Amino acid sequence: MDRYATAISRATRWARSRVDGFGGVARYGMAVLFWSAAVLWMAALLLVAICGLCIDTAKSGRTTLALKHRVSDAERARRRAIREAEAELSRLQYAYDWEVAAAGQHLDALCDEHGMRLDACWGVTLFERTIATPQGTVSLIGARAGVESAGNLVVTRRATLTRTVAGGLLAGPVGAVVGSAGFQKTQEIDARELYLYIEAPALSCVVPCPPDAGARVRSFAANVNTAASRAAIEEPLRPQRIREAQQRLAMAQAARGPIEAARLRVHEVTSSPQLLARVDSARRELESYRKSKSPRLAASGAGTPGTDPRPS
Repeated sequence: MDRYATAISRATRWARSRVDGFGGVARYGMAVLFWSAAVLWMAALLLVAICGLCIDTAKSGRTTLALKHRVSDAERARRRAIREAEAELSRLQYAYDWEVAAAGQHLDALCDEHGMRLDACWGVTLFERTIATPQGTVSLIGARAGVESAGNLVVTRRATLTRTVAGGLLAGPVGAVVGSAGFQKTQEIDARELYLYIEAPALSCVVPCPPDAGARVRSFAANVNTAASRAAIEEPLRPQRIREAQQRLAMAQAARGPIEAARLRVHEVTSSPQLLARVDSARRELESYRKSKSPRLAASGAGTPGTDPRPS
């Protein structure tokens, strides 16, 4: 602004020197002319000054905005690096927890006396190692199941019915026929009645089922027979499988190396000197530019640690 004030002062002196050489009306006319020229010159200088100030302000604003973007980019880069390191730690922790939980559940299933629940039908529940019936729970080894109508059951499963009636578990027409002397075949029996029978070394059970549930009951009987065959094969191998499951669980619990490395990585990124230096450098550059554009703040020492900007 000093250069503009000097120019205005020179224009005023020039106008006065040109007017002093005239007298009377001519002097008045020349005074008006030269003073008008001086005013226009000063207006032009003022306009140039205002335009220059606007341009400087715009440049300063753009520079300040660019420096703010540098600060934001540095902070964003640091936050992104921390977020990625924490995400990797979370992923590894989740995988570790899932593997330990899966190994523990597998070991618990092997050690369970019943095993996993496989199916259920009309009061009979099938497990991997046992079968639970209204008459009790027994091992699947040596067990078999079938489905018969009332008439066929009396003819083909007399031994099973005898043990079942003795146990008091079979009622209705079939129970009446079996309970009568000599298994009289002349007594009328509803052929639509359906029965699920379970035979095991320590248990025999007959369960009445609805006549329209034949497909479901036969499917359950097939599942029982399949599970029984599998149990006879897998039961001798169970101790070895339990030892393997225990080893798998121990190995899963001991595999914490990647998690500790990821946790160390999070700490390193959080306190990284490079990332922190980038943020601090951008902030210092922004603060320095602001001070350079505030002469009063720079002269008073404001922003300098330990300096009071107020006059004493």
